Amino acid sequence: MALYNLCMKDTVCVLTGFKQDDDAIKELEKLVHWIQWMGGQARDRFPKSGSGDRATHVIASGVQCDKYGVAVAIGIPVLRKAWIHHLWKNRDKDINPHDPALIAEFRFKPFTGLKVFFHGFSETETKNVKDLCEKNGGEIAADEDDASYIVLEDLKGGHWQVTSTEGSSPKKERMINIICKKDLESDTDSDFALPRPLFFKQKSDGAVLPAEWFWQSVQIDSCAAPAGYPQYTPAETLSQGSLEKKRKNQASSKKTRRSRPRLSPLAESSSSRTRNASFDFSEDDSLSSPVPYSPTPVRTVRRNIVQEIHETEKNYCTILESILEIMKKSLDPNQIAGALLEASAAEQMHVYIHLINAIHVVHQQILDDLESTLFGWKEDCDIGPIFIGQCERLKEVYPPFVSVQPKLVSLISEWEKQYPRFQGLLKKCERGKEPGFEHLREHLRDLLIRPVQRLPSVLLLLKRLLEATKKVSSTMRDVNQLERAIHDTDKVVQTINSGMKGDLRQTVPSGKKAKRGSTATAISSALHGVASFGKSSGKKMKRAASGIIHWSPVLNKGNNGSHEDVSSLTKI
Repeated sequence: MALYNLCMKDTVCVLTGFKQDDDAIKELEKLVHWIQWMGGQARDRFPKSGSGDRATHVIASGVQCDKYGVAVAIGIPVLRKAWIHHLWKNRDKDINPHDPALIAEFRFKPFTGLKVFFHGFSETETKNVKDLCEKNGGEIAADEDDASYIVLEDLKGGHWQVTSTEGSSPKKERMINIICKKDLESDTDSDFALPRPLFFKQKSDGAVLPAEWFWQSVQIDSCAAPAGYPQYTPAETLSQGSLEKKRKNQASSKKTRRSRPRLSPLAESSSSRTRNASFDFSEDDSLSSPVPYSPTPVRTVRRNIVQEIHETEKNYCTILESILEIMKKSLDPNQIAGALLEASAAEQMHVYIHLINAIHVVHQQILDDLESTLFGWKEDCDIGPIFIGQCERLKEVYPPFVSVQPKLVSLISEWEKQYPRFQGLLKKCERGKEPGFEHLREHLRDLLIRPVQRLPSVLLLLKRLLEATKKVSSTMRDVNQLERAIHDTDKVVQTINSGMKGDLRQTVPSGKKAKRGSTATAISSALHGVASFGKSSGKKMKRAASGIIHWSPVLNKGNNGSHEDVSSLTKI
């Protein structure tokens, strides 16, 4: 075999999805010859494991080819045949076929060749998903009959019913009927607007898919395999009786999940008063099942309030962990198609991860102390010292984050628009469809308000605990300690509030140059403060902090040994 050059040396291309007519066969033969003349190998299937060869590229006719999903799963780029044409055209030049920019140019976009119809989305979200679909190579179908893929939104208060029936025409074509029904136990208002029904011919290469498929495809920058979403496939045929049975089972399961053990009426009343206070408490701060520390726990008012503090603290730590995991996942280079954020945004995200992790470390220590106290519960146990011992650290870790929290929320919105894959991850988390985040069902922007809310809620709970302790005995040692804990926690809240007011006073009007006291400087000084916290927080906390983030890419040391903000921080 003649060689023209060796630019495709060590390249193994798998060609798939091409038609079998004369013109397609001639085109395929031409591609194979070009690959071989440039030193590469051409195959019609993946090499067997253990053969010593490994496919490096897949040349396909579209995203619906048989080998497309396998290639995406194992991280092999799937390219258009134009890539081979480009290499052969520039065969006399010094060209690198593995150049990332060149691969990105000829790589299939997730929805290339697909006509997609979106149904059940709000007006704003419809515009968003249509724009994303077109930017990622897709075409918007005029109606359901014109579509190859139909994407159904996850409805709050309703569910989709998909049935397949045999048509009455002489050809007896299969027809797909999609209707939306309101959930029997939905909390949604009675005027819930049901999307219109869909009725269309079943296509052999078509699919009816949930919104999760769309956001997964955007996140991995490849078309997700429809076979992974069988609940809406057109081939599914259900009788009316089986559908009703399925819905009853789902309703029963939902009812079981909603039921939870209750505390005593007095504790429930106290919990209700707390949630009705001026602070905004979410459902995650409500009580879940009692902690099984003792087979026969003594149900006193004081113990119930301590348990409530423990449960809300546990929920709060879980939320902080989820925020950190979402942020770290956006930076993970080992996922399909690599990290979701580019270098400049990743540097800023590292800063925020460190600030939130510093808060998490302190609250995890508080949670551990509360669990130890509840495990060996006695009515005269001291709760005040748990918070007194952490107030100085709370004062160090909260102001840095709270001062930049509004900017982080704004950046999240900007990054969603700038990085569609990042938006795909957040949309899946919001819908509870991302593995490991099924419990969230909230947007990252909404979760970021929790650190602002937490300390005021702790203050209210400590005040309730002080009242209950005084009723047990006004001479109990924990009375004075709780009073001090309330005083110190209140000072932390006041410090945060004064810092937020200071940030507002430093806001620079549009068109004027920002001074040194800007958000970038605030973050730099915040990190310096958190660094000091890390040195004085004990070995256990330092180990926890070091496991989350390396800040060497973010901070530089100045000549005087102080931390200076680098260029990436000035963008914040």
